Amino acid sequence: NQASKKQFISQLLTVCEANIHSGLLSEGTTSALDPETLWRYNESAKSRLLMEGISDEQALQISGIPDSLLELERLLRTDITAQKKRLQRLLTKGLSKTDQSVLEAEGHLIDLNLNYDALKGKFENAFPDYYRLKYDQSTISIEATQKLLNPGQTLIEYFIGDSTYYIFVLRKDVFKVLEYELDFPLSDWIKQLRNGICQYHMAKPKEPNLYEKSVKAYADAAQKIYDKLLKPVEAWLGEDVIIVPDGE
Repeated sequence: NQASKKQFISQLLTVCEANIHSGLLSEGTTSALDPETLWRYNESAKSRLLMEGISDEQALQISGIPDSLLELERLLRTDITAQKKRLQRLLTKGLSKTDQSVLEAEGHLIDLNLNYDALKGKFENAFPDYYRLKYDQSTISIEATQKLLNPGQTLIEYFIGDSTYYIFVLRKDVFKVLEYELDFPLSDWIKQLRNGICQYHMAKPKEPNLYEKSVKAYADAAQKIYDKLLKPVEAWLGEDVIIVPDGE
């Protein structure tokens, strides 16, 4: 359900943040994570968030899949969930993994998963749009991303964690990961920025000096956000910049 998905995503992002942080801490040591792994942690988190943000209804609108296949998909997912619960109940009763009933439950679960994988394979081949929206969480490598960039083009991607934020910088010949403490009220600055843009135009009636007040609020917040999110990467910015945001 949506509540458990939200909790899962929150835990996933925390784990990804910890992985990126530990990878940067170990830089230069034998346990250091390679840049590709750091990039994959970031991209995988964003991929999962994007997937969860796409509802089944949106996927169905472009799919054109026969109702019979959609019903089979639903039944398999329901049966897999039920079988997992049954297996868990058997194990919590104290039965060993070699008990006949446990083995039968595991075997049935394997069969269901094989059927589900086969159905997803059918979706991938016959209905690629639906498959991509519902199941494809693959990411592309640093090198593949760099090949998509034009000369002089910069991709700036953010990862906002609980206590830290990261800036990934990609150009044709550059890959950087920068780490900074999230020791400032980013949410408050964003609210101030948005209010500065729209407060005057939405006000009824418009108070005297409200326009000037809004402009000053916007300029103040914009400068603070720029100093934290863009100034650290000024050296790599060209005329063409692609920004991949995160969080608020």
